[in-house]
Amino acid sequence: MKRIDRYIFKEMVPPFFMAVLIVIVMFQANFYMALGKNDLTRNVPIGAVLKILFLETPGFLIQTLPIAVSLAASLALSRIARESELTAFRSAGVRIMRVLLPVAIFGAMIGGVDYYVTDSLAPACAKASMELKTNVNILASVGQFITNVQIKLGGYWVNIGSITKENSKDDKLLLKNITLIERPEPDQVNIIMAPDGYYRQGLWLFQNATTFKSRFGTKSMETLNSRYLKINQKITVRDLMMAPEPETLGIQATKLKIEEIKKLGQDPRLLQISYHNKISTPFMCLIFSLVSPIFSIKFAKQGGFIGVVISMVVIMLYFNAWVISTQIIGKDPHVNPAVAAWLPNIIFMIAGLLGLRSLE
Repeated sequence: MKRIDRYIFKEMVPPFFMAVLIVIVMFQANFYMALGKNDLTRNVPIGAVLKILFLETPGFLIQTLPIAVSLAASLALSRIARESELTAFRSAGVRIMRVLLPVAIFGAMIGGVDYYVTDSLAPACAKASMELKTNVNILASVGQFITNVQIKLGGYWVNIGSITKENSKDDKLLLKNITLIERPEPDQVNIIMAPDGYYRQGLWLFQNATTFKSRFGTKSMETLNSRYLKINQKITVRDLMMAPEPETLGIQATKLKIEEIKKLGQDPRLLQISYHNKISTPFMCLIFSLVSPIFSIKFAKQGGFIGVVISMVVIMLYFNAWVISTQIIGKDPHVNPAVAAWLPNIIFMIAGLLGLRSLE
């Protein structure tokens, strides 16, 4: 690594970590206040609340890292330009593109970290956070009664007419009007029907079950009656009561979920947008590392805080464009979800390249 690269990295690292700390604390404070406004922290142990805040932090980090890159790049390059160090670089024959190279490398490195957080760390923590919220009743996300539930249970596709949660302190679920469909062989279909059943701690028990066995190409059907049918497969209460949140799914898991929804004949558009957002968001780090310093250099003579101002303007414009593109344009059935998710990145990358050309 050349001296110029080490110098610019050294300028970026302190404001980057400071920005990460400040923005994370802001996210955590807003999250805590949102819980407090809805009286969701009342009669809840402070340890549980702190654990939830800790588990939510990786999700905050996904948006925090690009913001921190923008602030760090803007502050570093505006200071270098304001104190005429950039002029000295250019007098020595160093092009602007060469000065911005370590900034782009820094942004790409942080983008890699953001990708790991998005794909692995944040989904696992989000799932644990949701389970903890349910267990301490902080969020009333689990209803006491739902109808027409469809799940995959071992080798069975299961339809349950209704599920009732017996009480708030128990994991036992009462089941009504259950239908199980199994295909043990390519030409055989088994249909099992039971009026009642329950689930507790991984055990599914269906009472007074009737099994209908049939094979394709034959008119006969075998009927079997069972007082009890047991299946051992642990599924959390939340998995039954609610569909998995996009935040709890990694990139590959989101893709598989989209395929499952398509097979059911449902519209996966919102999940498709979430899938492409999980990929495009880490690229924000690279884009901000190029766009923010370019405009900070152009306005560096305006004062010492111009880097912060430019960075905040870029962030505000980007996230407004992102909301419009993904939350409004992306919901239009005529718009490809990938286009909606990547459009802000494309627009800001073009703006950065035009700005870079004007500087050169």
